[in-house]
Amino acid sequence: MSSRKRPYSQKDKDQIIRLFKSNRTDQALTELLALLDVHPDDHELHYLTGMIQGSQYRYAEAVNSFEETLRLNPKHGESHFELGLIHIAFCRFNKALACFQKVRKSNYNRKETNTYLQKIKKVAKPRDVTLSTCLIVKNEEKHLATCLKSVQAISDEIVVVDTGSEDRTVEIAQAFGAKVFHYEWQKDFAAARNFANEQASSDWILQLDADEELFPEDQGKVREFVHQDTCNGAYLALHNRVSSTFGENKPSVHYLVRLYRNNRDSYFINPIHEVLQISGDVLPVDINILHHGYNLDQNYLDKKKKRNAEILYKRLEENPDSVTTLFYLCMMHLGKKEFDLAESFAKQSLEKISADNVGKQHLYLMLLNNLALISVEKQDYDSAKQYCLDAIKINENYLDPYYFLGIAYFQKQEPELAEETFQNYLKKHKEISSKPVFNLFASSSDTYLYQVYHFLGKIYRRGKQSSQAISMLRKSVELNPKFWIGMVDLGYLCVDCKDYLAAADYFDRAIKIARKNPKVNEENPLLWADFTNAVKAYTRVLQELRNRQVA
Repeated sequence: MSSRKRPYSQKDKDQIIRLFKSNRTDQALTELLALLDVHPDDHELHYLTGMIQGSQYRYAEAVNSFEETLRLNPKHGESHFELGLIHIAFCRFNKALACFQKVRKSNYNRKETNTYLQKIKKVAKPRDVTLSTCLIVKNEEKHLATCLKSVQAISDEIVVVDTGSEDRTVEIAQAFGAKVFHYEWQKDFAAARNFANEQASSDWILQLDADEELFPEDQGKVREFVHQDTCNGAYLALHNRVSSTFGENKPSVHYLVRLYRNNRDSYFINPIHEVLQISGDVLPVDINILHHGYNLDQNYLDKKKKRNAEILYKRLEENPDSVTTLFYLCMMHLGKKEFDLAESFAKQSLEKISADNVGKQHLYLMLLNNLALISVEKQDYDSAKQYCLDAIKINENYLDPYYFLGIAYFQKQEPELAEETFQNYLKKHKEISSKPVFNLFASSSDTYLYQVYHFLGKIYRRGKQSSQAISMLRKSVELNPKFWIGMVDLGYLCVDCKDYLAAADYFDRAIKIARKNPKVNEENPLLWADFTNAVKAYTRVLQELRNRQVA
């Protein structure tokens, strides 16, 4: 008899519960779903499935499982109880009230049920505050399901505005129960977003893009914020995934108003890199969105860049003095490594705003940082230093300029100042990580962290401070296991210390990683030189070990 057709016993359930309690939830869920394939009408299996799904923040699926349990056994008090807890977590107190009233009738867990009923009655409003999630999309079949799954449980409605998809985007949106509207693309993101907002019927709007997803653990925070209903909007943290020469970096982070009250006073302006105009109080909150858009396949990115370039240059023709247009043109050319063009747009934008303009200060700081980055790339380290110092003087919590300032000192052969700057970076990074500071400028402090440790390792190695160098370099490769250059430097350091076995291990690991990196080839001469030198060093180390064995 095949495993799919076998009957199951209490022992099977106990095994699943043991897996669940030991946090092996994926395995527990796999075994449960296999049993459900054979026993689809077993309400206890559906209940256990819902419990596991809820523990994984998969609340929409958990709700479905509990509701299926109740379809099969309408008096199942445990399922009403768990549904009530989910509704409480999402501040849907009227729905929670109905669930716990049914629990009381079932006589399940009367003491806790009565406690919850008392608490709910104190906080429930005449009706629950509602939330619409709004998106504009086109040909997003690869990403849309992940996005919608992340907000399905907390959204009272999902509004998807399609601007001309030719793939399965609309079909996927409809499968999630979204209200789909078709909109003729006018090369104006603000117009499309405003159209989406007009279709929303809820009290609040959460705005997402298809290549984004809400952090699973933050679902309840969204509902709690809108239930409080004390302001008009919230700045959410957008974590941008970024690829690099050495694999994926830690995300860069910036804050945007993505959660706001649904009223006519909130609307978008600017045809690209649109900005929400909003009146009243807007608060920063600890709610996080993961953005995949800078870490997707190159064809997808190239199409986006071409589309954005057309809109930006048209916008520049219409308004040559637009600070934001000039800023985003700088960013676009910086991403394409067209440093002269990026520098020109950065300087033009910088000339049109002042450092004490509170509303634009975040742009001013990022422009200074961009100019520092460009100066480093052009090996103009004196200019890089000045741009960084100017930025740090305005806001010492902006860590990115410390990174480029440290590089400038390092390249200028000023190791003491470089060390001091990088150590300041680490100190401030620790302070900010323990007590995050809200700023409008984009921060890549986590992105650069492994590189800061690497530079400190190189500084200490040159200063013959081997133990400090090893500590820094190890930290660097711990933060980025694909950073093979750091492993190579650890290999060289071990050679300095005549620890040839450790050196061989680091060189071997580094070379294996580098060989899998498509950017390590003769078209990238600096990387190729580092790689070939590492291979030569590894060969010498292996020869030294063989000589020692013979001796």
